Amino acid sequence: MILLIATLILLVIAGLYHVLIPPSNFPRNIPTIPIWVSFLGFFTPLDQLEIYSQYLEPYLQQHGAAKYFFGGRWNILVKKPDLLSDILKHEDVFAKSGNQKKIPYSVLAAFTGDNVISAHGQAWKLYRDAMKPGLQRHDFDVDGIRKNAERLAWLLLEAQKGLQNPRGVAVNPLIQRFAMQTLGQTVLGTDFKTLESATSRIHTIHTQLKMQIFKPLYLTMPFLDRLPIKSRRKARALVDEFEDELVKTVLEQTEKLPEDDDMLVSLMKRARRDGTWTERQFRDNLKIVFIAGHENVQQLLNSLLYVLAKYPQTQEQLRDEFRADYDAESMKSSTLLTSVLLETLRLFPPIPQLVNRKTTAAVLLGDIPIPKDTYVGWTATGAHRDTEAWGSNADEFQPERWGDTPEQVHGNMRKHTSKSQFIPFHGGRRACLGQNFAMLEVRAVVVELLRTSRWRFEEDATVKFTPGGLLAPMGMRLVFENLKA
Repeated sequence: MILLIATLILLVIAGLYHVLIPPSNFPRNIPTIPIWVSFLGFFTPLDQLEIYSQYLEPYLQQHGAAKYFFGGRWNILVKKPDLLSDILKHEDVFAKSGNQKKIPYSVLAAFTGDNVISAHGQAWKLYRDAMKPGLQRHDFDVDGIRKNAERLAWLLLEAQKGLQNPRGVAVNPLIQRFAMQTLGQTVLGTDFKTLESATSRIHTIHTQLKMQIFKPLYLTMPFLDRLPIKSRRKARALVDEFEDELVKTVLEQTEKLPEDDDMLVSLMKRARRDGTWTERQFRDNLKIVFIAGHENVQQLLNSLLYVLAKYPQTQEQLRDEFRADYDAESMKSSTLLTSVLLETLRLFPPIPQLVNRKTTAAVLLGDIPIPKDTYVGWTATGAHRDTEAWGSNADEFQPERWGDTPEQVHGNMRKHTSKSQFIPFHGGRRACLGQNFAMLEVRAVVVELLRTSRWRFEEDATVKFTPGGLLAPMGMRLVFENLKA
């Protein structure tokens, strides 16, 4: 018995040592961020931006990278743009390794699966080749997107009518319903009916599931998903329910689409039908299209409304540009609108941090020796606020930094993206395939809201951002004034 107890104690000590101390072969010329920093999001009121500026930035600033505990293991977290460029350029060494490889036992891995975003090598090429034409087409249904934006604007104003000033509208649930509806109609040929009802089936399941999945404790310590915890069993059941409902709804509603249709869903179904993809590959990629296709737009719209409430003069300047009717070209050619969108993405990237690369060999990143099989990630928050790249006002909202003409704005965007100083859509060969569609959606919503309403924060409101996961204002309520009443 004594021997058994001693053995258990030694195992506990070894386990704690493995968690508390970075591996001995990790680089010694970069600092170690204390492990407790990784848990601030769920035992303090600090949000992600506060945690970054107070606790991550001081370590990352020293060498452009640091040892960081996340996802149940020690990683190398990179902030310096030139180091990020090396990672993105050398995908053979810094290989994509998503949740399905990194934490295959987790609820998060079951949720996202093996997909075009997280796959590597031949699997990624298999997914990309089938999906790229459907995501990078130039004839998305602008009228349909605009109609949904008009509906969202109406819903926000109707919600405001039911409240007494200075009480504001909780905007996130309505924005999420818009994003789901627009994604479904435009690329999946499916009406999820989320703008008709707050209780549509897919919206209800997904909302319940997100509440379970994106808890900071389980994001930081995913190995807890191995334990028979009641809430995690519930989360797994919700993953299965969500997947079945999504696949069933999409297949039923797209049954009569022409076989030669070039909508994304048709291309994906074709890959499934001809055996290019397995059933599991079809399901996982359908899930990631739904998840990433609406969530990133949702968080960006939340942050954009926050920015325009915080800077009412910019809101008025934009409103003056779109008092007349508009179309896709006038939205895209607006220097101010594009600059505001890019500056919002710079300061509030929906994915502020991502650790999904694994070294396939020992490698020197700058002067940092990284051993084989090490997970490496990057912080967009850090790269986007790097003073060497963006100047001493890097933390300030300055849309004019992007340029005075459409050509200057797009030129600066390309320049900063190529140098990995601006990576809201990742970069290199693995840049987001759907970024143009996302920007079209966001532009349409903002312009429609500008034409119909004026919005501000509630009096004495303090808006905090999310403590972990996707970055967006948390629980934000805005007061809307109807300009057409």
